[in-house]
Amino acid sequence: MKVEDLSVAVRPRRAFEAVDLGFALLRRHARAVLSPWFCVALPLGALLLLAFWKAPYWGLFAWRWLKPLLDRVPLHVLARATFSQVPGPGATLKDLWRGPKTGLFAALTWRRLAPGRAMAAPVHQLEGLKGKPFRARWAVLARSGGGAAAALLLICLCFEAVLLLALIAFLAILLPSHLAFWDWIFEHESSLGGPRCLLVLHVAATSVVEPFFVAGGFALYLNRRTALEGWDIELAFRRMARRLAPALLSLLLVGGGSLAAEEKPAPAPPKVEKRPDDPITPTKGTRPENAAQRAAVEVMRRKEFGELKEVRVPQWLLKDRKAREGKPLDLAWLGEFLAPFFKGVVLAALFAVVAWLLWHFRDQLGTLLRPRRKAAVLDTLFGLDIRPESLPDDVGAAAWKLWTQGDARAALALLYRGSLASLVHAHSVSLHAGSTEGDALRLATKALAGEGSAYFGALTLAWLHLAYRHEAPTAEAAWGLCEAWPRTFRRGEANP
Repeated sequence: MKVEDLSVAVRPRRAFEAVDLGFALLRRHARAVLSPWFCVALPLGALLLLAFWKAPYWGLFAWRWLKPLLDRVPLHVLARATFSQVPGPGATLKDLWRGPKTGLFAALTWRRLAPGRAMAAPVHQLEGLKGKPFRARWAVLARSGGGAAAALLLICLCFEAVLLLALIAFLAILLPSHLAFWDWIFEHESSLGGPRCLLVLHVAATSVVEPFFVAGGFALYLNRRTALEGWDIELAFRRMARRLAPALLSLLLVGGGSLAAEEKPAPAPPKVEKRPDDPITPTKGTRPENAAQRAAVEVMRRKEFGELKEVRVPQWLLKDRKAREGKPLDLAWLGEFLAPFFKGVVLAALFAVVAWLLWHFRDQLGTLLRPRRKAAVLDTLFGLDIRPESLPDDVGAAAWKLWTQGDARAALALLYRGSLASLVHAHSVSLHAGSTEGDALRLATKALAGEGSAYFGALTLAWLHLAYRHEAPTAEAAWGLCEAWPRTFRRGEANP
């Protein structure tokens, strides 16, 4: 996945503006999405119709429950189309069949009723996360956009219900006059019974609305990743570098000194002639300093601001008001009446606070209550084998040999995975499958000494430039990395 291959305008958007982007992306690639969709939806609908022929309402329930299985088709197409790789129907079906089924079981069981499942599906399917890494990733993504994903679910459910009711009403218009609609709709015995037609109409309504639901959720996920990872900033810097490189080269050749612009003195404020004392000023002895004050004085002279008005009030109203003012209001009965209610509210609030604290700090409490277990050690990270036994005895020498043979990528990969193996197995750095290179660098800075931290930072930068920008370091830099590796790390062991 390369950010520069994105076929959409990358910038942070508001939640529902991102949903509109997903809808536009679906309209652009409608044929690529709907062709494999119908290749999966129609056979599944026919299979459910035959399997639940005698219990068609269970078929309707099964169709609704299996929606996450169908959602994988448009999500697969849109994810690749976003990066300018629009797959054909055959390729889509092959990729879905051969690819990992990560998160499918969870999506069809305990996460089936999750309100934000449209935005969570890409985390399962595209990032391949599950378990605790998924929960950590979803907690970050759902901070902005989770509510919009739930609203998108509600809106799509309403549109699907309206479309289904419209199809049912259209079918009721087409029924012969001798058939009562409500009797026919619950008829199970006839092969043309209403419940079986409802399943067919439900397949049609879902095929219209569900791809938009998936597209909107994917766009929310894409928008959240854009904000978190700064894709728009990265692309802007790349465009700026391509645009300014020739100009900077020319500027360096010509030479640079710039003449400072001469500062012009600020014009003096215009002098305002003061009027003599105005006899109509609001305060005696004051004098308007400018036009605004004079205008205010003129306005205050108008009739509307100085008119006296006489209002007559009946005597009995005055007597009643005096009686109310003289007698204090006794609300003791109201306090006695509301006291049990307030006590219940306070107890419920305390119970809610305690329950929230227990839920919020459940991980810390679980860590304190259960015995500590040694975390499972990773064998691979970022696609690299970090087992100590997979490394040569002298990592630096082996890497330099690969460099001299012209394989710069293999040389840096050996240095980088050797460093990761030392961090994980010797320094007990807690990296997991969802960690990034930035996470590894941040944790290595805490685990290593100053010189080792600087070395790992230089190695990470060289590896990222080669892996993502295809820019190999110079021979001197590569020799420095290979020669300094044994002083910083051992073969999967910690330096003394």
